[in-house]
Amino acid sequence: MLSIKLFKEKSFLEKLTITIRNIPEDKMFYIGLSSISLMILISIFAIKSFNSSYGLYMPKRGTDLYMISEENIRFLNPLYAKNNLEKFTSSLLYSSLVKLEGDKYINDLAESVQIDANGQIVNVKLKDDVYFADGSPINAEDVIFTFEMAGNITIDYESRVKYEGIKSEIIDNKNFKLLLKKSYSNIYDLLTIGILKKQDYADINLDNVFQSEKSFFTTESGLYKIEDVGRNQDNNISNLLLTKNKFSNITTNHKSIIIKPEMSAEASLNELKNSDNNNLVLFDVNKIEYEELKSVGYKKNDYTLPRISGIYLNPNKNEIFSKKENRKYIYQAIDRNRLVADYLNNYATTTYGLLPSSKNIEYEIPVYNNISSSSTISLIVLNTRSQIDIGEFIKSELAQIGLSIEVRPVENIDIVNNHIKNRDFEMLLYNVEIDSPLTLYAFWHSSQRNAPGYNFTSYASKDFDSNLDLIRNSTQNEVVNEALGNLKKEFYNEFPYIPLYTQIKSIYNKSDSHIDIPPNINNYKELSQNIQNWHTEREIIYNFLTKYQDLSDKIYKSLH
Repeated sequence: MLSIKLFKEKSFLEKLTITIRNIPEDKMFYIGLSSISLMILISIFAIKSFNSSYGLYMPKRGTDLYMISEENIRFLNPLYAKNNLEKFTSSLLYSSLVKLEGDKYINDLAESVQIDANGQIVNVKLKDDVYFADGSPINAEDVIFTFEMAGNITIDYESRVKYEGIKSEIIDNKNFKLLLKKSYSNIYDLLTIGILKKQDYADINLDNVFQSEKSFFTTESGLYKIEDVGRNQDNNISNLLLTKNKFSNITTNHKSIIIKPEMSAEASLNELKNSDNNNLVLFDVNKIEYEELKSVGYKKNDYTLPRISGIYLNPNKNEIFSKKENRKYIYQAIDRNRLVADYLNNYATTTYGLLPSSKNIEYEIPVYNNISSSSTISLIVLNTRSQIDIGEFIKSELAQIGLSIEVRPVENIDIVNNHIKNRDFEMLLYNVEIDSPLTLYAFWHSSQRNAPGYNFTSYASKDFDSNLDLIRNSTQNEVVNEALGNLKKEFYNEFPYIPLYTQIKSIYNKSDSHIDIPPNINNYKELSQNIQNWHTEREIIYNFLTKYQDLSDKIYKSLH
């Protein structure tokens, strides 16, 4: 054994060597194991400290996004997209001149938009580097063609009245003017329509566009393009593959989006609970049990669109509805609170007026009385389980005032092309999008009583028309608000239709992923406007590399 004096005179390395030699062999294994464990812990701590100090967790690029929905897909052309999923998907495929971001419009395909002092001439300059998905440039003639299509009476675009009478003047490939007969209260709203490629329609008679494949989709002008379409034995779309449009100048985290439509709530729930796919998003399925999804790591993102579901009454098919007392009885008979609680799982707000989520007001209603009806009245509803259930609820409510109702489930395409277009219904349960008071014109002005107008009930009133004209044409807020107030007064005196509810929608995604939904949404274009910021995976990026971000974006764009 070395004396203490001699040991103190040794160097540190010599001391360590002597100490290790004197450790018993049976304890050397445990000391070695402890040393290795300590080194691992120190390494982990060092890496975490380095990542924390010099790295950021950023959305991972080049991933796939899987979306499932209970709605079907038949039309993706922006002029024909009808249901929620179609409109959302269409907005990914077709870009517009401007888009709404928050509460203000920003340029999308347009380089600049200038409106003259009278609000009747709109000068637009397109960006030089905007292209369709086939690589051809987006030019002024494509934009003008889209506007002409939107205002064409044979196309049956639901917002057609906004584009009627607009003339144009092409200056060159990238510059043009829109000439309006009158100023609009929101001119920028006209510029949010998805742009179509004129050449795609060169050999198609516009009267036959709806029957052609171009009603499904045409050459894309947006962030994504259609790569593949899968169909089931009934020829309905069973899956849709969208891939990044390499000619789009917008960077996105997802190189592809896979959409599976027409999945029931039960099938969707099983898919989410049993799938280990972190990139799965459930779109607009409202009867999913949230607690079950929360238990497997999903979170819910709610949003409300300005859509009203209500009952449209056709006095031309049943004279019962021509008497306003009967319309008032029907309006009062339906318990909207019970409907929202029991049939919509509180995923809706009650609606009582012309605009979404209108509040109940005090009005004079006659005492309940039986409505004399010699025959059963047909109520047409969309052929989905939830709408059929709501139809049965309405049937039971109206039985209390003496009406015998037959609920008739019909496919959406038949509702639009037959029952709405031909005004072939007695009662119709349907939802419409009222994204601004300006939209009321299409649904209530007497000039819109015949197809392709959307005045389903054929309601006609000189006072209503004059106030709708003021809302459509005036740029003064006080004039618009006064006219809107007059419309409300007449509505609560006449009850031309029966508004019921505005539905609350939800998107479900994994808790560690990010779905960026704008706070105030007027339509599905706005819902998808931030999709380039959605991410389902993250990766660490070191700070000293962020100065090469521009180069990284260029490399990523060239590869994807």
